Amino acid sequence: WVYHSQLGWLYLEFTPVPESVWMYHSEVGWLWTTLKQFPYVYNSYDNVWMFINLVHNSYFNYTNRKWMQFSER
Repeated sequence: WVYHSQLGWLYLEFTPVPESVWMYHSEVGWLWTTLKQFPYVYNSYDNVWMFINLVHNSYFNYTNRKWMQFSER
């Protein structure tokens, strides 16, 4: 587990692919990304790509085209 100042607690699961990581977030589930793709992440639970906006503590869901806020930490 690691603590991210904007996202809160994340569980990280590194993959054999260099610079690729799965991370678990309690609100949105399992997310996959790479160093080059972040802040774009793939949400495996909803089968959707998302954009994480760290400045506004929010994310954009490309399937339903909605911005959502992460809970306050």
